[in-house]
Amino acid sequence: MFFTFSFCAKGRCQRSFRICNVSVSAISDKLLGDRPSKILANGGSDGIIRLWSLDCSGKRSQHDLKVVLYGHDKPAVLMSVAGHKTSLLVSISRNSKFLSTLNFSCSTHVIVWDTATSSANRSSCCVGKSTVPGAPKAMKCHESLIYIAAGSSVVAIDIRTMRQVFKVNHQEEVHSFQMLPEKSLICTGLAQRAMLWDVRRGCDIQKGEAIAELDGHRGNVNLLHMDPYKIVSGGLKDF
Repeated sequence: MFFTFSFCAKGRCQRSFRICNVSVSAISDKLLGDRPSKILANGGSDGIIRLWSLDCSGKRSQHDLKVVLYGHDKPAVLMSVAGHKTSLLVSISRNSKFLSTLNFSCSTHVIVWDTATSSANRSSCCVGKSTVPGAPKAMKCHESLIYIAAGSSVVAIDIRTMRQVFKVNHQEEVHSFQMLPEKSLICTGLAQRAMLWDVRRGCDIQKGEAIAELDGHRGNVNLLHMDPYKIVSGGLKDF
């Protein structure tokens, strides 16, 4: 069985990629690398990261697959390109561990790959690892930071050191996440409301004090949009 996914631009399909017996679990939010060379990354149900070249002529080529990367035990669910260096790819997967028959724990496994590293040594492509408590919900990269919403918190990690910069804790599960980095604002979707945070106010974040609470929702806030002028929040029970 073959699974196919396509790269589209300017309203038409530019390239199709085919994988044997593996479904696609995630695709990178941007293309990797600098012009003229461009790379598209995808995660598969087998836990493998695949890098595809967009330089080949024609819509399909056996040479499109450039390299495969191993490191995740479970399928990658989110993938993002670093903001400060376009050769760096961040992928996260959900790891579950059963503690007993009725209890299990979830964590988010984070791997940073340098896709500019020679494909001859696949293990050297991994340049950083981390683990965040809770199941992954969303991820954004801005400059040298990774913002990960997982479980009941949003964690910012510096890609250069893989150390935590700050953490926004909640008393309940986070269902969605968006950010407006130029204004240092992040928004989290919770049950029946969304919370707006200013990451420059470290003391307020430690106290769990948001700068605004957006309520009025009937259920979990699963959808968030932010731009310089507005915040749009919604959930499945609001429609």
